[in-house]
Parts: sequence; C-alpha cells; structure tokens
Amino acid sequence: MYTSGHHGPAQGAMLTHGNIAWNNVNFLHTTAFGSDEVALVVAPLFHIGGLNVTTLSVNAEGRRDLLHRTFDPGAVLEALSSTASRTCSVCRRSTCS
Repeated sequence: MYTSGHHGPAQGAMLTHGNIAWNNVNFLHTTAFGSDEVALVVAPLFHIGGLNVTTLSVNAEGRRDLLHRTFDPGAVLEALSSTASRTCSVCRRSTCS
C-alpha cells in the first residue's frame, strides 16, 4: 500500500492481513449501511481509501461497489443521484487519477 501521509512523495507502508481485516471490522462497526446501498469509489485501488476503507469493507458485507476510473465531477454527481449511494471515496490529488 502506498501513502503520501501529509506531505511529500508517496511511500510504501507494509500492512498485514490483520491490519486490513481489523480496519474493516472497525469501519463496519462505526458506519451504518443499508442493505441495498452502493458505495461509489472514485479513488485508485492503490489508495488506502479506495481499496481498504471503502471497497473491501463493502465487499465484506456483500454490498455493491461502483468504481470510477477517474474523477469527473459530473459523472460523480450523476452516480450519486441515480444510485442508492451514500458512501463515496474520492481522491482529490491529481496524482491519484
């Protein structure tokens, strides 16, 4: 997994399977999702928010992800208004798209 932290170039961060599993458990215990809710993911899967926090947590519950390859404001707004999505993971940095 690569992370930029607060500043500087991206750096590799070693995460164990346990780190990822417990992060997902904690996220799911603090977030209420509807069974038909769709998670919109507009962050690359090498990004911690794109893969671990949103995608894997949603899949662990058997819900659906809607992945966008790049950030397009119009496409994001359309997806949010046309699906049952209340969850959205977006990478704002241009290096993420």
